[in-house]
Amino acid sequence: MKKAIFIAVLGAASVASTYAQGILFNNYVNSIQTTGIVFASGPLAGQGVGSEFTAQAYYGAAADTSLSQLTAIGNPVTFVTSLGYSALAGGAPIGNGAGAGWFGNAQLNLPAYNTTYAMAYTWTGTYLGVTYTGSTPVVDVTTPASSSNPALNLPAALRATTFSATPTSTPEPTTLALAGLGGLASLVALRRKQS
Repeated sequence: MKKAIFIAVLGAASVASTYAQGILFNNYVNSIQTTGIVFASGPLAGQGVGSEFTAQAYYGAAADTSLSQLTAIGNPVTFVTSLGYSALAGGAPIGNGAGAGWFGNAQLNLPAYNTTYAMAYTWTGTYLGVTYTGSTPVVDVTTPASSSNPALNLPAALRATTFSATPTSTPEPTTLALAGLGGLASLVALRRKQS
């Protein structure tokens, strides 16, 4: 009997602590907002990204100021479909009812109540063979004060701001072929010099 009561109390405490320290990981404010993650260039420049993209949250000590100092928390969240919208290939204008540029409502459970942490998030996705990435600045976020408080939204600096998804640079095959030929020519020249 004592063991059952102890397990019940322990279970209730773990549920309370999970609820209390939560931050809702989303960039969705309302269906008429005009902010979100947009393509920086390419055929959809300026439009919100689609469901090929995911966002990953990071956190660390309040003194941390660089994304490289932070640790990933939670699982990546898919844009568009995480809010209940249908999958969206490519992108669309933000606020057109398709959910483009938005992701939402995954709860992140940080270690302590009423504590300030540094937070940021990144995004990545591939559209038409081009990989796009980006990240927010690192900002301070304070967790709820106690177990009786609901999870909080990210601050406006992370949630209600437009950020760009920029293409990553990858060398074209011809560039790699030319580099290979240059290396081969260098080896041939070195061998001739040694003989």
